[in-house]
Amino acid sequence: MEILKQDPLIKMPKEIQVILLSLPFTTFFEDKNRLFVEKYKRIIADAFQTNAQLLTITKSLAKLINDEELIKLLEGAGPVLSKLCP
Repeated sequence: MEILKQDPLIKMPKEIQVILLSLPFTTFFEDKNRLFVEKYKRIIADAFQTNAQLLTITKSLAKLINDEELIKLLEGAGPVLSKLCP
């Protein structure tokens, strides 16, 4: 549920919302809990807007045909996210 919470005063682009809602379906998130999400949600959201490797995923969302393509791309983001969220 923590991933669904959104501060009403902070605008979050739709692309970032889609990514955040999809991350729990990746192996990166399989062993993460609510406290992890509370601590790193903002960092992850910012990274998908600023980190060159992750920004590529964000920009490609409109071109994806289905959810599996998105999950496959997000699986590749695991190593970058692991460095940002130790």
